[in-house]
Amino acid sequence: MLTFFAIVLNIIWIFPAIRQKNTRYGRYFLLLAVIGVLTTLFWLLHLHIVKIINYSVIILSIFLPISLLTKEEFKHWKYFYILVLCFIFLLLYSSHRIEVEALIILCLHFMVLTVFLKQFIWVTVTERLFDVFIIFLIAYELLILIRLFYAANGSIMGLYYYMVSILCETFIGLFFTIFRENNPKLHIRLKFRELA
Repeated sequence: MLTFFAIVLNIIWIFPAIRQKNTRYGRYFLLLAVIGVLTTLFWLLHLHIVKIINYSVIILSIFLPISLLTKEEFKHWKYFYILVLCFIFLLLYSSHRIEVEALIILCLHFMVLTVFLKQFIWVTVTERLFDVFIIFLIAYELLILIRLFYAANGSIMGLYYYMVSILCETFIGLFFTIFRENNPKLHIRLKFRELA
């Protein structure tokens, strides 16, 4: 039953990739959709080609933080990403444990979360806007980080949290399917009082 809901969730996440095409986050949503399809294959095929799919998910996850960068930002951070990439391949080569793989994906999603937090702070301070779209992106990444944390620890609480997170992620996926990133209804103008 839980696997069924997870598969439905991964199918739902295909629609935000279509809806957000040609927006600032289009590549990010496309990668999430492809990762969701691969994860669904992982569940459906069980143990036949598990390692190939696991490594594919990790390799695609490497590109999640990169997909959020502009060309100028990428030029500035390219050596950092090359170093991270080498480190990840070294870890994958030396360890075939699911906890290590979950930890790698956790670190990559933490990098994505920091990009979203930076964007939220920047928009809030410089443009005086409360961007609801970015808040949903932050909430989604926090859900993933907590789920991966439980997976890396092998905690029984991870199963309970997983059920709750599937419901929340389904709601968030529907939100991204309905609203595009540039929807003016999602930008709330903030009024700061000037200090004298």
